[in-house]
Amino acid sequence: MNAAANIQSFPSDRARQLLPGALVLLSPFFLFPSTRTVWLCFLFPLLFLALLVRKDISLPRSPVDIFLLVLTVQVLISGLIVAGPADSLPKVTGYFFGLFVFYTLIVVCREPKWIQFCLFLFLGGGVVLSIVGVLGISRHEEPKYIHSIYRTLKSLPSVEFRLPGAEQGFHPNALGGALTLILPLVFVLILPYLVKNKREFRIKHRNWIVPFLVAGLIILGGAMLLTQSRSSFAGMFIAGWLFLFVGLRRKKTVVLVITLLMAALLVGIFLLAGSDKLPYTDLESRNKLGGRLIDFWIPAFDAIKDKPIFGIGFNAARDLPSVGDSQGHLHNQILHTAAELGIPAAAAYLGLLIMILLLTIRTWKSSATGWLRTASLGLAAGQLAFFVFGFLDVISLGAKAGLFFWFSFGLIVSIYSYSGNLSPITSLAND
Repeated sequence: MNAAANIQSFPSDRARQLLPGALVLLSPFFLFPSTRTVWLCFLFPLLFLALLVRKDISLPRSPVDIFLLVLTVQVLISGLIVAGPADSLPKVTGYFFGLFVFYTLIVVCREPKWIQFCLFLFLGGGVVLSIVGVLGISRHEEPKYIHSIYRTLKSLPSVEFRLPGAEQGFHPNALGGALTLILPLVFVLILPYLVKNKREFRIKHRNWIVPFLVAGLIILGGAMLLTQSRSSFAGMFIAGWLFLFVGLRRKKTVVLVITLLMAALLVGIFLLAGSDKLPYTDLESRNKLGGRLIDFWIPAFDAIKDKPIFGIGFNAARDLPSVGDSQGHLHNQILHTAAELGIPAAAAYLGLLIMILLLTIRTWKSSATGWLRTASLGLAAGQLAFFVFGFLDVISLGAKAGLFFWFSFGLIVSIYSYSGNLSPITSLAND
């Protein structure tokens, strides 16, 4: 099947307006839920189901569906039964909001113009996140290497957003982790404009796209620098190295030199952990890296051993004595997922990450438009950087910043689908 064969599954104009519009209107009830208004969250799946029955939309078969089904079952059981709705409600509704964003994207983005629009919506969201995140960043401590920049930042008007769950400001690590999903895409999309004879990889409308990408790179890169998140830096380093390795694989000497330099830089950063020469984030400066991680990983293993199937409950890690509200997570995405939602959920999450890799490889080998292949590669690089970040820190599947994970994931599957790799569910797609 090629891209043209998917025309029959394009959504109607009514669906293109209703689905995203409803999701935007209902987003406050998903992101800031209360027991009085949570029933409004059910309106979106009911609308989605109604459009599906009326054949205004079709739902492509996807290799990730089984993993999402397992995750959803685990979230419902672990969040609503094990942890209890009162404690887990923000994370449960946050998870479903991300899930609905994912399925809305793969339903609506069936043409290159819609994929391109959503790509730049994703990048624009990253720019907004950078500005809002820096204005509302938690500034209780100060980075050691960039005093002058940070003093300038602190002299700017500080905005106290006082959002539920972030009353003291946005944590720099959460901001840095979210940006790892977006920065590689900006960089990869701008590269073809710097290379000759690569017209097939360029998006049209150069006059406004190039300035937008350059501005986005500066804003996102500056925000990433100000977070001083070592786990985010590690993710960006490793994703960048992999791209250099793939792009320069025939120049073995250059690859070796770059690899050694990047490895030395990365190792140097973490060897200095525990001294007063590095910034404040990720780990407390008075503790060494290994010891600090063990303080969180041992309770995670204990929780998994105690409740391996459904976990201790969604959003319940903060209740562990060695974690507490000030941390709220277990400093490893896989361990945190397994501890809160159970081993099946962690396995499903790993399955999603593996499928992202496989979908990207297949998209790259397909006959998709050049810039779509490039975008898919940039999105996958962001997912790789986010995975490395998740080895030392956590943005849970139901966290507000985790929305960028779901958006990136939806774009990857949408590009894969347009390449002719997914078939619609014919019983619902035929007119």
